[in-house]
Amino acid sequence: MNEPVNVLNVKDLQIRTAFGLPVKGVSFTVGAGECLGVVGESGSGKSLSLRAISGVLPRGVQVDSGTTEVRGRSAMIFQEPMTTLNPTMRVGDFIAEGPRAQGVGKAEARRRAVELLTEVGVPDPAVRARAWPHELSGGLRQRVMIAAALAVEPSVLLCDEPTTALDTTVQAQLLALIDRLRRERGMAIVFVSHNLAVVSRIAQRVLVMYAGRGVEEGPTDEILRRPKHPYTQALIGAIPKPGVAAGHLPTIAGAPPEPSAGLVGCAFAPRCPSAQEVCSDQIPATVQVTSGHTAGCHFASPIPEKVL
Repeated sequence: MNEPVNVLNVKDLQIRTAFGLPVKGVSFTVGAGECLGVVGESGSGKSLSLRAISGVLPRGVQVDSGTTEVRGRSAMIFQEPMTTLNPTMRVGDFIAEGPRAQGVGKAEARRRAVELLTEVGVPDPAVRARAWPHELSGGLRQRVMIAAALAVEPSVLLCDEPTTALDTTVQAQLLALIDRLRRERGMAIVFVSHNLAVVSRIAQRVLVMYAGRGVEEGPTDEILRRPKHPYTQALIGAIPKPGVAAGHLPTIAGAPPEPSAGLVGCAFAPRCPSAQEVCSDQIPATVQVTSGHTAGCHFASPIPEKVL
């Protein structure tokens, strides 16, 4: 089976703010028709990495070093559509802005907007195209955002926690929609979330980020069944399980380091129950633990050279 052609390449991405380096050298690739899930706590650098790829970093935040390369166009879906949709524009006109910016005529762009609303499952698309954002439910607004992203024919779709604020039924519907669009259009997708359970339902591969670095990456099933980094193990341990009473879920003690903190060893060491002296003294190298599965931990056993 042929490997998918990489349409997104991120190499040694480092992002600087006035408070330090919230992203400290992240690297990953995504192939056409593939979904990479990126997980980690708030402040791990997930969303800033996506914004750097799409060129929409906040004011005062800049790429310090590294590269992001997209073959084709990228489009981004944000967590809260009401802060992205223009309240003074009907949703059909908002969707049509992308094609219009590419030189498509007004009538054709509006026709295309209705087609896209149909494609993403909005009922009565011709009527909804004339609605204002506040007249739609949260789930429909997010479908509008997906339609607006598709309007520019992206090869890479960047999803920044697009289902977080939605109830579980609507969340499941949108995950199924994004997965269908990936398969039908052959898009590369980067799906950012703090929720590993959500990511496991849509991603073929997972990148775990902690304190601005990628600490583990591999096939989704492999990560879930055989996590090698203690942080990944802690995230999986915190996933709610049937039969566990409310208030009895495992948690990760402590808090992530501030971006301005000067770290010498492993950033997770102060919170890691397995940490030893070397963890505080040396940054762990990233090793290949199985085919396609890497982890940045001093105690992650690499594949023997004769097997590679």
